[in-house]
Amino acid sequence: MDKAILKVYPAKFWHDDVVIIGNKAGLTKLKEAIETALAGKSSSALVQETDGCEYNICSKMHDGDLLDETWTHLPAHYDDGDILQEEQEFLSKFLLSEKDDLSS
Repeated sequence: MDKAILKVYPAKFWHDDVVIIGNKAGLTKLKEAIETALAGKSSSALVQETDGCEYNICSKMHDGDLLDETWTHLPAHYDDGDILQEEQEFLSKFLLSEKDDLSS
């Protein structure tokens, strides 16, 4: 079986593209994780970087309005290195939660 290789390049600044490059096995694992999330369940897929380092890529659906509390507390995806500790903790809590939102 092919190694599931997936490279995800985050946006550096606003309006930059996010780029995902992978082999068929990696993109298939990502697709399956997204399909599971669309079915209402948190999911993850074990993939690897081209240096052999494995990591989980996680997906979860949140179908709330743009300005609801969950969306406003999740950190932006820009890779500026300045994600606040509080935002990182909220993101981790959201990914581990069985609920699809964390509003009070």
